[in-house]
Amino acid sequence: MAVWPIVAFGAALYGWWMESVADDDDHEAFYHWALNEIDTNNRGTAALVLIQDGAIVRQFFQGDVNEETLFPTASFSKWIAALAVMSLVEQNKMNLDDPVSRYLSRWQLPESEFDTNGVTLRRLLSQRKQASQKIFISRVEFQSVTNFYQHNYC
Repeated sequence: MAVWPIVAFGAALYGWWMESVADDDDHEAFYHWALNEIDTNNRGTAALVLIQDGAIVRQFFQGDVNEETLFPTASFSKWIAALAVMSLVEQNKMNLDDPVSRYLSRWQLPESEFDTNGVTLRRLLSQRKQASQKIFISRVEFQSVTNFYQHNYC
């Protein structure tokens, strides 16, 4: 009886019922599968960019978008930013307890009564407190996603 919850948890965690669309190292197969999904199920605008080892290897645009289009990402970008930061932490290129200002090149925290050195990557990623209106970033524009990635991560 106690084995059933373990099996159910394992199935949910590892997706045993799901079929892989491509082998882990076969980016080309994934790309063609994704294009077929877009063609079959999408009636609107689409953008697909595959990045390998920091370089764009394949890209596809449909509708009124191209490589210079900026997309509003809202909360969707939080996990992507966390993944990017933690990947750099694992490579010892960033430290979670360093002030975030050490890694900012285009934007700086405004002067305030608060110690800006206390704004660390760890604190930003934990999202334990809302940003003060004094340091709220309303919008940062970049020329393109590609330029942003290359400027900040390459």
